[in-house]
Amino acid sequence: VRYGLKGLEGVAATVMEHHSNLIPWMGMKGFKLIPVDSRGVIDKGAFEQALLSGVKLVAVTHMSNVLGCVTPITELTRKAHQHGAKVLVDAAQSASHLPIDVREWDVDFLVCSSHKMLGPAGAGALYIHRRNHESMQPVTLGGNMVDRVRKDGWEPLPPPHCFEAGSPPAESVMGWGAAIEYLERLGRESITSHLESLTHSLVEQLRSIDGVEILGSPRSADRGPLVSFLLEGLESHATAKMLNQRDNIIIRSGFHCAEPLHQHLGISPTLRASLQVYNNEEDIDRFTGTLRSLGKLRSL
Repeated sequence: VRYGLKGLEGVAATVMEHHSNLIPWMGMKGFKLIPVDSRGVIDKGAFEQALLSGVKLVAVTHMSNVLGCVTPITELTRKAHQHGAKVLVDAAQSASHLPIDVREWDVDFLVCSSHKMLGPAGAGALYIHRRNHESMQPVTLGGNMVDRVRKDGWEPLPPPHCFEAGSPPAESVMGWGAAIEYLERLGRESITSHLESLTHSLVEQLRSIDGVEILGSPRSADRGPLVSFLLEGLESHATAKMLNQRDNIIIRSGFHCAEPLHQHLGISPTLRASLQVYNNEEDIDRFTGTLRSLGKLRSL
């Protein structure tokens, strides 16, 4: 999107963005970083000022991969369009379990990834609203994106084909298609209900463990199916390693490719427990039970 939009200058992104939706915009003229509070609520005043400054693109996550908060995309898109800015939504963290409706949201661009939807690595999608086709140009040139090639020039295929140069990762795309069919058979409502129940259980059990500090909203209803947290007195990487060694439990530790957010909130590397359709209550009991036993090490 950055290089494909003609004359793109001035991008606003929130401080809670994944590095992949932050690094490409850094260093661009007119770049704005919009703060959020500890629950991931976007600073409305800063957002309004960014729009008034003339930014051309707003890059925002649908669901924070650290705080778990869900961004009000429809509201942000409406305000951005009122000021002539386009909107790019990073739906990588939410596409497998939250409703995604690009028409209702009226977004200009949306991206998501196969590996976050139970599919293989190496595939992803970029949705481009038709109204933006004429203002974009191909970034990568090569086979499969040309209509005609002459000795004195070439003609591209019409969008979206002109944006897809070279041979696609066919195996990854086919695997992703199978994963999507599986998710569709389970049903979005069923997935959402299952994960909401597990998230509530995970939040409540973590809150009962001494020394655990949960990031984001303390209410499970205000977050997607992940919880980032700190365990007082224990370093996050060491805690994750002990969970794995003691009971083969794998969770993420570190900055989660969102280091600016950690800096903004003034916190060290954190732990993150993520839930998916294959998890159940027994998994949560096992995880929190082992975590509770590790917590006893704080007094040693």
